[in-house]
Amino acid sequence: MLSSGARFTVDRVESGIAALISDADGSTRTVPAGELPEAAGEGSVLVLDHAGGYHLDEEETERRRERAKSRLGRLRDRSRRFR
Repeated sequence: MLSSGARFTVDRVESGIAALISDADGSTRTVPAGELPEAAGEGSVLVLDHAGGYHLDEEETERRRERAKSRLGRLRDRSRRFR
């Protein structure tokens, strides 16, 4: 049983099914996409509440997206230097 406060990242949504990756152990679970908050999409960070519902953690989602953009920018800069 999952505890409330567990965090997941939305990996993908296909054919009405969302694949979520647990931040705790990297395991994957699938849920109907309709159970996710309306604004959730790939890369969104979700928190499981005590009632078993998912809530979007907007701050953590944005923080992770900014970190990913920064990494991508550094990789692009590196690849330009080696051309």
